[in-house]
Amino acid sequence: MKKSESERHNHYSGVIYVFLIWFVSRLLIVIAMQFIAPQLALTPANVPPDIYEFKPIPGWELFAHWDGFWYRTIATEGYEFVNDGTGHNVAFFPLYPLLVRIVLAMGLPFAVAGTLVSNIAFLAALWVLYQWVNELHGLQVARWTVASLALAPYSLFCTMTYTEGLFLLCTTASLWSFEQRQYVRAGFWGILATATRLPGIALVPTFLLVAWRENRPKVAYVTGFAVSSGLILFSLYSGQWEVLGGLAG
Repeated sequence: MKKSESERHNHYSGVIYVFLIWFVSRLLIVIAMQFIAPQLALTPANVPPDIYEFKPIPGWELFAHWDGFWYRTIATEGYEFVNDGTGHNVAFFPLYPLLVRIVLAMGLPFAVAGTLVSNIAFLAALWVLYQWVNELHGLQVARWTVASLALAPYSLFCTMTYTEGLFLLCTTASLWSFEQRQYVRAGFWGILATATRLPGIALVPTFLLVAWRENRPKVAYVTGFAVSSGLILFSLYSGQWEVLGGLAG
């Protein structure tokens, strides 16, 4: 069924609104990180030396510190395990570094590629959330919801080379799809969520509980269990590294 002119207008105005909120909020973060933070010379109390010694230098690398180091090694060198008791990168889930690796094929450095993946995923997550809330509660609530999320301080992590933006996209899309009873789509996004971060496994009991309470068909239960596939497959993959590392040790 074709959309009416007013529906098309609302759709395009929604796209523009979400993009502007995303752009303005990301611009504020860039200004704070690239221009303000490097000018500050603070000496916070009770801060470990390895953190205090970090000096922000303007550039793309400001978006790629801390956990970004591990995602960089996975995206550029792959997973590895050394049984030396100091940690290894198989603790980090694969979907985000896999997407970054695809972008790296364009010849971009990791800091640029990772930042692009994170921010594009966050933009897509805002759009999905906007549509969902608009469908349930109307335009004004949808706008305030998206603005609140984009301008929240913790949305900073969705701009870094971390998994937060991608995880937010996958979980939101999966939950919305399940509510719409689009089980294949819900399962697809749910599997991606459990391949992005461990908390994605919380979708499994969520879907099973909703399926039971609302007396949904069997396919809803199948979707709930299928969501765990991302975690199960990565666990099996990680297990082989543990075994190989143990043998090598």
